[in-house]
Amino acid sequence: MNPSGKARPARPARPARIVLFAAVSFAAVSFAAVSFAAVPVPAQETKIRVAAAANLTGVLPKIVDAFVRARPRTGVETSFGSSGALAAQIRSGAPFDAFLSADVEQAARLASEGYADIASGGAVVYATGVLCVASRHGVDPSGGLGFLLGPAYRSIAIAEPKLAPYGAAAMDALEKAGLAPWLSGRFAYGSNLSQAVQFVRTGAADAGFINLSAVLGDPAFSGISWAKVDPSLYAPIEQAGLVLKSDGRGANPEARLETARSFMAFLRGPEGQAVLGAAGYALNPGGT
Repeated sequence: MNPSGKARPARPARPARIVLFAAVSFAAVSFAAVSFAAVPVPAQETKIRVAAAANLTGVLPKIVDAFVRARPRTGVETSFGSSGALAAQIRSGAPFDAFLSADVEQAARLASEGYADIASGGAVVYATGVLCVASRHGVDPSGGLGFLLGPAYRSIAIAEPKLAPYGAAAMDALEKAGLAPWLSGRFAYGSNLSQAVQFVRTGAADAGFINLSAVLGDPAFSGISWAKVDPSLYAPIEQAGLVLKSDGRGANPEARLETARSFMAFLRGPEGQAVLGAAGYALNPGGT
């Protein structure tokens, strides 16, 4: 009781304040924990580099698009060139994860030299190419390739035979037809198949031996005559590829190796083969 005679008000119970503070503190901690758990950590992108023969320039991007759509956070960078030149780059240490050749020889040779990922099966065939002859001056295959002796065909585009399998196939066809000696002075050699195709497309050459997939996949060829070359005149253009053995360099080497394996399986599987077939390639019956 105070001097005025009035009773002092009772103090609030101390335990209630302690319990309330503990409850608020616990709620704050719980909220912080929930907020932290809700922040996602973005997955790191895995990008592979694929060295591909020039004849795949028109069709491979379609296969890459289908592959990447099914695999978020995955990227595929492609480099095109002649099979021989690309193989030489790989031997020199170019950072590729997979190699798609226009023949079996280049891929098999790299595999025998120890560049292949053995778990992927080494060099494996993924398609068979089809050779054709095309010209703005018309094509008459009724007499074989003899029409090329005509005066309208003063220049004939061929990919460099020593580097490009389609160029080698064209030379085989001309030699078997007995025309190579008569036409040798007319050849316009492209450093790779894409350049030979460009010669024909632009009219820089009067005719040319190119891949069927280039004719079917390019609207610029709508006004150009073409015909398939008799397959008995050249050896089948089987195209093989391989996943390259990881050297541990660069970002995520293990993830890149697994992605390259998946890409090769996709290329040889139903989806990849369907795209290749629509582009004019003979399908790979051994694909998985």
